[in-house]
Amino acid sequence: GQDLALTPETKDAIAGEVMLAESDLAIGGMMVNADGKVMRRGDDHPTNGAQVYEVTPDSIWSDDGWLMSRARHFVEQGDKARLQQFADNEFLNKGKIKSDFTGSKLKESAVKAVLAYLTGQQSKNQALNALDDAIDNTRLGPNKFRKLKAMLTIRNSALALLRAEKTGAGDIERLRQRLNVQYDEFAQAFATK
Repeated sequence: GQDLALTPETKDAIAGEVMLAESDLAIGGMMVNADGKVMRRGDDHPTNGAQVYEVTPDSIWSDDGWLMSRARHFVEQGDKARLQQFADNEFLNKGKIKSDFTGSKLKESAVKAVLAYLTGQQSKNQALNALDDAIDNTRLGPNKFRKLKAMLTIRNSALALLRAEKTGAGDIERLRQRLNVQYDEFAQAFATK
């Protein structure tokens, strides 16, 4: 079998990534900050640079959810021209609803409501209600939020332990115990039956 022991070079490379990861890169652009808040890095703004948002149970958690949220903005503004262009680009393919949105009743009815609003067959409120239902279905929710925060917290503990082992600074045994406790709590809380 292949020796899986980490060479000093590999440890240095990992530690380098860890140091970066703990500062500004993170799992899926996310980390738990010093205040215990889950933060997510968004797309960089052309002039303002890095954009960082707090993640909550109410956070929209899918690309489709974000698309519907943008469509909702255009409906709310009554901007039918931009909504039409957006719908053509994101929701339709050659005039038919894209399969991304037909697999879910809520998404499909939201897209249909947008199209009906554009043709005057549905009111602004009907379109907003259908979009709200579909968007709500894409939110993270309390259970997934707890799981996400727990995973990111375990990651922080693992990074602290790695750093302590590499530098010899810090109470390695205490850090190891903390990581074990967090991992055991996670395994119990989110065990798959």
